[in-house]
Amino acid sequence: MTMTSLIISILSQLLKFLVMCLFAFTLTISMSDTSGSSVIAATSNVLTPEARSFKVKGDENNLVDNIEKAIKNTADNVVEKLNLNEPIPDSTKEFLDSARGKGAPKSTPNDRPPGPK
Repeated sequence: MTMTSLIISILSQLLKFLVMCLFAFTLTISMSDTSGSSVIAATSNVLTPEARSFKVKGDENNLVDNIEKAIKNTADNVVEKLNLNEPIPDSTKEFLDSARGKGAPKSTPNDRPPGPK
């Protein structure tokens, strides 16, 4: 084996090792992040009456209400940004009618330009 091929072989193996270490590190970090949030979610459910007595009133998070509020806020934002609560301008109506073929002038065979012969 020549010296050049030996160096290339060692560098190739080193590169594979570094890629595997990077993958393992990324996987470890991603798993530790999700496990922390699942622990918080698991402890937010109060099951015993004693624990319920220590819960602060008015701190109830109703998921459905929160989702409905978020959807309504998003819909209101879209309506506001796109001006959907204003009437359509006449020029836009004319354009849409012409695009659909309703408002475009109808051509007769005599009005058409001559085609290729």
